[in-house]
Amino acid sequence: MGEAIRQVVVDPSRDKTIEELVENRRQLMIISNNFNQVVKRIHKLSDIPNKEFWLKTCTELQKDLLSKIDCIQEVIDKIYARW
Repeated sequence: MGEAIRQVVVDPSRDKTIEELVENRRQLMIISNNFNQVVKRIHKLSDIPNKEFWLKTCTELQKDLLSKIDCIQEVIDKIYARW
């Protein structure tokens, strides 16, 4: 009977944190995909009016992308602080 007893503790707050990470990752992938499509489109355009529209769209998507990256970093920082 010299075996150690191992106790597993489930922390629901970690589950919520993981859920947040998964959702942020999903959103990041969607925004990143859109951003890549816009960048590819810009490189293929030759007419100036259309190119300006896509440059503006690209800038807006880039802001969304950077904002989402900041959110993900905050969640990662929370996880790091708990562990």
